[in-house]
Amino acid sequence: LYRSGGYLSDLRVSPEGDRIAFFDHSIRYDDRGSVVVVDAAGRATTIAADLWGLEGLAWDADGRSVLFSGADIGGDYQVHRAGTGRATRLVLPSPGTLTLQDVARDGRWLVTRDDQPLRMLVHPPGSAGIQDRSWLDNSLNPIMSADGQLVVFTDQSILAGPQYAVTVRKTDGTPVVRLGAGSSLAISRDRRWVLGFLPTAPRQYLLFPTGAGEPRRLVWAGLETVTFVDFFPDSRSLFVCGNEPGKAARCYRSPLDAASLQPVTPDSIDRGLLRPDGLAVLVGRSDGRWVYPLSGGAPRMVPGLDSAPVVRWSPDGAALWVRSGAALSPRIDRIDVATGRRTPLLTIEKLAGVPVFRISSITLADDPRVYAYSAWSYSSRLYTVRGVH
Repeated sequence: LYRSGGYLSDLRVSPEGDRIAFFDHSIRYDDRGSVVVVDAAGRATTIAADLWGLEGLAWDADGRSVLFSGADIGGDYQVHRAGTGRATRLVLPSPGTLTLQDVARDGRWLVTRDDQPLRMLVHPPGSAGIQDRSWLDNSLNPIMSADGQLVVFTDQSILAGPQYAVTVRKTDGTPVVRLGAGSSLAISRDRRWVLGFLPTAPRQYLLFPTGAGEPRRLVWAGLETVTFVDFFPDSRSLFVCGNEPGKAARCYRSPLDAASLQPVTPDSIDRGLLRPDGLAVLVGRSDGRWVYPLSGGAPRMVPGLDSAPVVRWSPDGAALWVRSGAALSPRIDRIDVATGRRTPLLTIEKLAGVPVFRISSITLADDPRVYAYSAWSYSSRLYTVRGVH
């Protein structure tokens, strides 16, 4: 009945069974979007457009309107009502996030009051333990510099604005520096540059100087779609993957100061993890993980890697550091690229007194004792609500 260039969520069938309401999110992993109703003939109507965040939807008991939890730019998620030919209206304001879970036939609502702080925890160089280096309440996707002195992250707090913020701070806890709007992707080995993107459709890629200077938008005119961008270890060029019109995806080298593209991989490769010497790339295939030489030649499969999430290459390029263990007690193992031999490297330390239900986005410096990660906390209270019109 309906297709999206992004993704759909919160599909709910109307009380009469003749319509479906849902969220249409334009950007992967981002909950901004619109509220859409489609009937059995495929006629779609957008009843609320371009909200900063959408979580939780249900039909009103009479089937005439849709209730949903939405956030305007810089606001909390609160319950709104919308319908065909009706203006969207805030019907249950609240300090903090309210997520609509369901509506009963007698008109009662089921909602949760949610607190979801996202912390950034860091084990800095020379430190005896883990440190909280969070900024406000939503420090996402930390990326550690090779020497462990800097950590780049995405600030998704309300104060960051609708496009979020690419942010950097020293791991010793000195003040945060906002580089500009966007989400963080990578930091160059020499610490002079940070890659980011704006959460638009399609993405807009940006190059931020960590010192003086202005951000620069990156455009590769020959590419129809860009699927992946990272720094080469020389800090002077970019590893760019995408496809030219009518062709399969592949990866290229592009100098920082030019938009030219030099192919470095075969076709049908749309991303990869560069080896520290910049001469080969780790690529995931349906039959395993393979190392492709960028100068040509046959790829070689990495034995023993299975489906373990790869965090990074070892500094000497002889091994991969992979994540193992459960979400709350992860460890990092070393897998030898030639033999597949796995050995424990370190166990990720947690901060005492901080309730965490998931650890994600682990990033390590060249010294594996120096690392950072995102720590997700989540607490909810469940309520029934009556008498809201």
